[in-house]
Amino acid sequence: MRSGISCAASAPGAALKNLGGADLIVHTAATAPVEELLPGLNPHGQLTLVGVDAGSVTIPAARLVTGGDTFTRHLTGNARETEEAMAFAVTNNVHPVIERMPLEQAGEAVTRLRFGTPRFRIVLDTAQGE
Repeated sequence: MRSGISCAASAPGAALKNLGGADLIVHTAATAPVEELLPGLNPHGQLTLVGVDAGSVTIPAARLVTGGDTFTRHLTGNARETEEAMAFAVTNNVHPVIERMPLEQAGEAVTRLRFGTPRFRIVLDTAQGE
C-alpha cells in the first residue's frame, strides 16, 4: 500500500479494494469499526486487531466462513517480536500510511486524537514547519 492515500472520500475498505486489496490489515484504531475494512481484505487475507478498548467488534458470520480469511489479535509484544515485525516490514517493503503534521500543530493533533478523527497515524514532523 502507498503512503499518503486518503480514504476520506470513500469507505476505507472500498479505498483498499480500489488499490488492489490488502493481504494483511493491521487494525490499530480501537474505536474504528472493523466491518468497514473487510471489503478491502483480499480472499484468504488476514486482519489483525491490535488497538483495543471496551468496544465490540462486528464481523458478519458469512465472512467468517466463506472468505478463507484469518482474524487474529495481538497485544503489544516483547522486544524480539518487535524486532521480527520490523525485519518483516523491511524485507517486504511495508510502509505505514501516516498523516504528517508540523510540530507547531501538536495541540491540534492531540485534539484530533481525543475526538478520534485522524484517518491514519499522526506523525509530528519537526522539519515540516521550517
